[in-house]
Amino acid sequence: REPETIIPLCLASSGTRIIIAGDHCQVGPALLVLGTEAQENGLKYSLLQRLHQHYENIGKCSESHCAVLLHNYRCHSSILRLPSSLFYNSTLQSMVPDDAHPDAPYPLLFVCSSINSSAKCTSKDSDGIEAELLLN
Repeated sequence: REPETIIPLCLASSGTRIIIAGDHCQVGPALLVLGTEAQENGLKYSLLQRLHQHYENIGKCSESHCAVLLHNYRCHSSILRLPSSLFYNSTLQSMVPDDAHPDAPYPLLFVCSSINSSAKCTSKDSDGIEAELLLN
């Protein structure tokens, strides 16, 4: 939350250098700040959102203060396409080969979580259980 991040910034002196890393397009406090009074007083925007907007309004200055990582090494291109177009002006690039998961019938599968039947899984970790459910 923004008030918690501002407290250490208040302790900075004129010689202090501050690096704030993160993604202003990720889930922000609009979903987490539930009080209407807090939202009406500006707490529905994260510190990163505020800083990004501030530097964007300055203009050229933002190029030297903000870096956007465009290469994604975790998502299949079919999965990355939606957030890339919705939040990043279609600039994100998947670095995962499209054939990286040859056993998966599709790059994206929706699994209904309200199924009342049980499935036998041999994996102990949650990722392995999800993978078994999807691939079997």
